Amino acid sequence: MADTARSRHPESKRLGLDEAMTIRERYAAGVRVRHLAVEYGVSLASVYAVLREQSHRCVLRAELPATLFVRLSQAAQAAGCTREQLAVDLVARALAPVPPP
Repeated sequence: MADTARSRHPESKRLGLDEAMTIRERYAAGVRVRHLAVEYGVSLASVYAVLREQSHRCVLRAELPATLFVRLSQAAQAAGCTREQLAVDLVARALAPVPPP
């Protein structure tokens, strides 16, 4: 008979993606891990797993036409980074606030 974490900690709860993102933001703002664990009713290990992105990873998957994939690969090679790193950089730049004229 397997002993699960749920049976060892019956009052623990599962975090949703929104809660995990809020935990990351609040930790970055200086809130201590122990405080976050108590506030969200989870273990310290659960909070650390969220902070290390071992759980509730923020992942975006997108299908690209072959021509765009090749261009992304070539641009990443020229920049000396991976396709994933370049894609993250491009999305961040595209979503950055535009300074007023």
